[in-house]
Amino acid sequence: MHITRSKVRRGNKVYEYTRLVRSVRNAKGTPSHEVVANLTDWTPLEIDNLDRALRAARAGKTVVAEAQGHERPHPMVSLSLDYLDLALVLELWRERGLGELLDGLVDDETTTVPFSSVVASLVAQRIVAPDSKLAAQRWFPQTALCELLDLPIGQFNNSRVHRTLEQLEAIEVQLQSRLASRCARRRGFSALYLDSTDTFFVGGGPDKATFGKTKEGRNERKVGVLLLCNERGEPLRWKVVEGRSADNLMFRDTFAQLATVDWARDVPIVVDRAMGSTADIRAMSETGLQFLTALRATEFSKYTNRIPRTAIAQLQLPLDGSVAGEKAACSLLAQTALNHGFECINPDLYVLDLGVREIGDVDGQLAVAGAFHDLAGPDTVAKALEVGSQIQQGLDDGTFANQVEAARHFAYGKTWISRRLQLARLPRTVQDDIARGGAEHIGLVRLSGLAQMPSEQQAKAYNELKRTPRSKYANNRPSRLLSCSSRAGEPLPLMVRQLLYFRPSLHLEKRRNFNNRVDEAFAFVAALNDDVAKGRTRRSPQRLIAQVEQELARLKLSQAFTIKAGNGITLEEVESEMTSRRGRFGFAILVGHPDLTESAQRLVERYRAKNAVEYDFKLIKSVLEIRPVRHRTDEKVAAHVTLCVLALLLLRALEEKMAGTGLSPSAILEALASCRLSRIELNAKNSYYAVTQPTRLQSDLLHKLDLEHLTEAPAVAERIHPRP
Repeated sequence: MHITRSKVRRGNKVYEYTRLVRSVRNAKGTPSHEVVANLTDWTPLEIDNLDRALRAARAGKTVVAEAQGHERPHPMVSLSLDYLDLALVLELWRERGLGELLDGLVDDETTTVPFSSVVASLVAQRIVAPDSKLAAQRWFPQTALCELLDLPIGQFNNSRVHRTLEQLEAIEVQLQSRLASRCARRRGFSALYLDSTDTFFVGGGPDKATFGKTKEGRNERKVGVLLLCNERGEPLRWKVVEGRSADNLMFRDTFAQLATVDWARDVPIVVDRAMGSTADIRAMSETGLQFLTALRATEFSKYTNRIPRTAIAQLQLPLDGSVAGEKAACSLLAQTALNHGFECINPDLYVLDLGVREIGDVDGQLAVAGAFHDLAGPDTVAKALEVGSQIQQGLDDGTFANQVEAARHFAYGKTWISRRLQLARLPRTVQDDIARGGAEHIGLVRLSGLAQMPSEQQAKAYNELKRTPRSKYANNRPSRLLSCSSRAGEPLPLMVRQLLYFRPSLHLEKRRNFNNRVDEAFAFVAALNDDVAKGRTRRSPQRLIAQVEQELARLKLSQAFTIKAGNGITLEEVESEMTSRRGRFGFAILVGHPDLTESAQRLVERYRAKNAVEYDFKLIKSVLEIRPVRHRTDEKVAAHVTLCVLALLLLRALEEKMAGTGLSPSAILEALASCRLSRIELNAKNSYYAVTQPTRLQSDLLHKLDLEHLTEAPAVAERIHPRP
């Protein structure tokens, strides 16, 4: 070992480094030096004595020191702290000016601990060691945050953490306003993306938590989380809502709020199919903001008949999953799309621009505007059946998870939904007669009650009701079939930009899934008939039909088959329904503000880029571990979400800095985590801090981030506030 001295000039300052090093050979066998210790804080006499001792040792000589009455103790590492990953997080925090955003929002005059420092510590914990707030208090002393933020360990306690959460929730609105305005001034936005997710709890959760199925299908007590971000994934607005809140109603409120801010004007807001009904499109249009969304499948017929459903459904496609079969199937689908006027954007994307048209203008012929509860026209039983059939289709294709969700979407009660669904579940012959107007003298309640009878009795009971005098069951009382706007008169004309696109690969995926469900339905009936034939079940035909109906509902195939009971149970495909379903897979209709003048290709790309917000939610759920939440009040939950969103902003900033390297933010932070900050005790009165020698990978990462000073002794010494 030997001592090296070097000088580095930074601006007008000259820094001198003194190190104890030893000679080693790297992996290639080349000689190099390894730093054993930094001696910058040693006195010249101490360094000279050590240098003499090392030279004497190399020469095999003895050095005799004069007795001083005491022995100098060996340097000892008294603390080893998490450092480099946290130092990077704080650099990102300062670069984005988050401390400045928080300053002034909370009165810090009554305390010596800055509010922003506590928030920075909690955000750092979410990024590098996500856990509960109680765990944060145990984690904090093991990190260099005390030294980097000049935040005494004793001040980072349970009371202060929870008081900070309450303060953070109180300033959430002002913080969001400041953050969005700063992001807008920094670079501006080309698009905004709006989406929602949910989170669940350990224990009962707060008042907003309600029991239900999460987006991953778990039954939990949950709350909803709304997020608005720009095209770079930077969060701008967020909100915690009651667990049973319908997405479209939350999005409507957000649009109304965004209509009052300057940075949201003239920027298209992209939102998914949750806003894909005509009622929601009208609501977005009334705010004056630009928007882009995709229609729900149940709305397609209200906007265009250009989808080549019959041609697509009649294709005999190889669905064996082989590479050759997949290629041949995609080729057939692509050619069909081209034959119907679509333009090829890439081998898996075909677009047909429908232009700017009035809602309800189906290819040149103005049809009834709206869908579901926006249907104009007289309030008739035939109309109720039409609405019920569309709602059933929405349940079958997954547009609605259940009747409760459908009821929330339409702002009507579950009973309103249920009665119309029951009409749609009557025998096909009965439905055809109702559609022709043959049941207008029968009460809707009485008609919907037919669905509770066994299937073979429903047609007979319907014929008996038809013979009932009109006065007895007249349906004279207006129902809530129409929306408020329709009841007040014809809906106002509304122009929107429309385009249709098709993805062959998605069609194949959905068609295979559909065929599998059809096969499963036939297999279920075959097994049931086998049980009957072998005497393993003694259920009546009515019970067997009910069992099949339940299975078809589970498979979302209720409208796809007619069930008949005779010598066993048989299923007959409803050809029109099968053609409609098979023919629409892979198609999407985008609807936007008429001022969206970009090309159809660009609009499709913009809509499909909504994965920016989806990726944000992925980061929040995985890296930042937003769930499960361990708080019990709405205020603490809102503050917890705010911490996660601020952490998300820093991860996005890191991702932007390291674009093109192929490294994720979590991988970068993990690579830096092993570089630690040590406090070295020289004697009872003297100590200093030193950073462990960074690895080659860590040095390369710091170089790309332009943050080499985080491991340089003089810069580290300037930033450190020694703990007691």
